[in-house]
Order: sequence, then structure tokens, then C-alpha cells
Amino acid sequence: MARDSVARTCLGSALVSSPSKGRMQNQHFVDAEKSREPCPACSPQSRPMSTLSKRNGRKTARHKKGPVKEHDFTLVLSGITELTPEVQDALFEAGCDDATLSMCCGRPFLTFTRAAPALKDAIFSAIRDVKKANVGAEVLRIDVCNLVTQSEIARKIGRTRQLVHQYVTGERGPGGFPPPACNVSEDADSPMWYWCDVAHWLYQNNMITEEALRDAQALSLINDVLGLTCLG
Repeated sequence: MARDSVARTCLGSALVSSPSKGRMQNQHFVDAEKSREPCPACSPQSRPMSTLSKRNGRKTARHKKGPVKEHDFTLVLSGITELTPEVQDALFEAGCDDATLSMCCGRPFLTFTRAAPALKDAIFSAIRDVKKANVGAEVLRIDVCNLVTQSEIARKIGRTRQLVHQYVTGERGPGGFPPPACNVSEDADSPMWYWCDVAHWLYQNNMITEEALRDAQALSLINDVLGLTCLG
């Protein structure tokens, strides 16, 4: 599948305070890596749904079999122009009670902390819950940095940028680092790589776990499928 057809962005997590017994409290989206300044057009409306789930006796884990762990991810939505109480309640009742609903630059986001055996299971169940809400919302993509710079690679694996640069040039490591995907000309900014390609190389050379590789592959594949669905 053509990766270039999918829009790729990176947005950080939301800071959430405990909600009152009524509607959602006002929250702001923030960039966890401080790679961008907050968008001035962001709406402060959001609903931290996870803390409300206990009132209805909902279980955090939606899978009864197999070990589970919590997975953090953000879904970018379309089809919603306003975070009305009806939309918020419908998403909550459909199962998105472990998510925070936010609006930024006119685009709605759902940021989840969901328990599941694997990241892909958590994402698939979240997409099903959004559809089940029947409020006209569609999932455009998972908000994740699929294109990464040398500095971002270094942060992901806990190494220095200089060491990553040496991996790229072959000065250190086993060689064979994947070629960059874009920004490769001399007058361009820093080159960028597909994280999925880099993760495969890192796993082959015992620098990340198999789970980290599977998560990178799942994010890339799901975004490709969502992108093709939008084009169709």
C-alpha cells in the first residue's frame, strides 16, 4: 500500500484533571515532546471519560483472555464539527469512556488509554466504539509520527543523536541502515525515515523488542488502510 497517500501528524497527549459529576471539564491539548507550539485555534472543550467509567461499572480491560496492558494512542476524527453534549454522551455510552475528546484547529481528537493484549487490539476496539456511537464520526488516522528524524529516532531508543548519525553513515553498528524516505537533497532540511523501516533494522540488531517492532508495523499498516478507506 502506498504510504505517501496518508497524512501524517504528531500530537502529544492531553493533560486531564478530575471531572465533576456533570459534563466534561475544559481541557487543553499539549504536545508531549514540545515539537510544536500549541495551536491558537484549539478549543478548550474536552471530556475526560476514563474517570467517569467507574460510575457505570465499566471495566477498563475489554478483553477477558490473555495478558493485558495499557496502550496510549490518539485517533483523529472527521464528521464532527462541534463537541455537543449529545456527541460526548454518545461516544461515552458507545465505550469511549477511557478517552479524552478534544477539538484542535477544527479537528476532533480522541486520546485513549486502553487496556488490551496488544496495541492493535486496543486501536481496533476503539475504532469500533467510535463507529458504534453513530454520531457521524469517522476515524481518519492514528495520530502518530510515522516519519522521524535522527533526533526523534534517538529519543525513541534512548541513544544520542550522534550515535544514531553513526548508525546512518555506517561508522558504528552492523551497517545497512535503511535509506531516508524524504528530505534527502543537499539543500533540504534534515532527512526523515519511516519509523517502521527503522524499527525493523533496530529489531534485527537487537536494539528494540519484538513488541516494539510489532507496534510500529501495526501503526503503519492501520494508517495505510484508513488512508485508502478515506480515498475510496
